[in-house]
Formats: sequence, C-alpha cells, structure tokens
Amino acid sequence: MKEPASGPTNTKLVMKASLLVAAMFGSAAALADNETDAIGRGAYPTAVVNLKTKQCLTSTGGELSVVIQDHCSGAPDRMWQTELIGPGENGWYYFRLRNAQTGLCADLQTYSDADGLIAQRQCSGEPSQQWYGVPMGNQYQYARVINRATKKCLDGQVGGPNVTQWTCGSRDNQFWLINF
Repeated sequence: MKEPASGPTNTKLVMKASLLVAAMFGSAAALADNETDAIGRGAYPTAVVNLKTKQCLTSTGGELSVVIQDHCSGAPDRMWQTELIGPGENGWYYFRLRNAQTGLCADLQTYSDADGLIAQRQCSGEPSQQWYGVPMGNQYQYARVINRATKKCLDGQVGGPNVTQWTCGSRDNQFWLINF
C-alpha cells in the first residue's frame, strides 16, 4: 500500500485540521505554538447554525445591537469568524465570534450572570466575549457554546429570533454548528 504524501502542504493541512479540532473540542495536544493564527484573524467567515431552529446567528447592526437568529443566507451579517483566544480551564480552547459584516464580537448585552440577550461590542480580551464548545454526545458536529465569564450557554429561542445566554441544559436549541 502506498504511503500518504507528506511535505509542507500536507503538514499545514494536518496542522490546520488539528487546530480546528482543538478549538472546538479542547484538544490541547493538537495545537502547535507557531500555528495559533491558522483559525485566528483572517479565518474564513462561517455560518453558526442552531440545531433546533436551523437558523443562523445574525447581526442586527452596530455597536450594542442584539444578535438574533434568522434564516441562513450566506449574507455577511450571518457570517462569523472564529478567532482562537487560547487554552483555558479543563483543556477547552476559548474563541470569540466576530461578525463578518460589522467586525464586532458576540458579547453579553449586560455584564451579568443573569439570563439575557447577546449583543455585539468592539472586540476585546474580555471573558464575556470568549466562548468554548462542548460537543453534543455522539453528534460531534454540534456543540454547546458556553460563555467563559458566566458558564452559560448560547441559546436560540424556539419560535422567536432572540439569542440569549441561558443556564445550560440538554435542549437542542443550545447546540450550534460552527464550521471552522
């Protein structure tokens, strides 16, 4: 049997794939020090799709505007860059979500542990803008997206447009597909 090809291109692809897995599922061993920008700034924007509603995370405007869910269309207001922040607790990797149209990051509308809306703010190093993904049982393409500051889940309202932080549970509306 023929050995797989190796070389710079193949090695980069393997490293980038490893980074994607590391960012979403927290595999610290997969991240090389010199490859941390592979899914950082300049990463291709992607849709963030809710498992239950099948709608996409959507920007509604500028600074402090709420983030909602709406039909997926590929429009820039519905596309998000995942920017790797770095390793965190329990081996998970933190990332932030930057909207492709506004350049603003998903954040808590109010800095509180209370359940509440998600808004957009200027991107910063604040924990309220940092998220990590915990895979959904045997459906690894979906993950619960958890806020670093509050440990609450990104939650898509069933029957409405709101996207909130909410106490984590097993509801399908708290699972999201993010293609890194």
